[in-house]
Amino acid sequence: MQSPRELQQLKRKAQLEEDRRNRQLHIGREEQERQQQIEQARIDRLLGDAESLRQATNIRAYVAAVQAIVANETASISAEKMAGWSERALAQADRIDPVRSPVLSILLTKKTTQIKCGAKCGVPAIRLR
Repeated sequence: MQSPRELQQLKRKAQLEEDRRNRQLHIGREEQERQQQIEQARIDRLLGDAESLRQATNIRAYVAAVQAIVANETASISAEKMAGWSERALAQADRIDPVRSPVLSILLTKKTTQIKCGAKCGVPAIRLR
């Protein structure tokens, strides 16, 4: 038969083991949540980039349509004003276009590149060739 002290030690040991398992489960859940947040941030970024590309494409199409209309009419818009407006509009399209962004250019270079985003963006460092 076990003494009260031995029983207390066994209970304490069992409690410590249960606490350890609970901590491990909690850590596992937190890691899973963190991974889900990272994945959601990647999806959100992808969808945002797709929307920006759509907007840039729309701006370019709009500029082309206006240029075609102006070219086919004897419009009161001078060629200089039209060129200036077109240049500004196309510059805005380029500015929001994720395909023309410097980051994508870095990703698509043939030389090996190390990209570190850090903890802020939740994307681990990647090495590209």
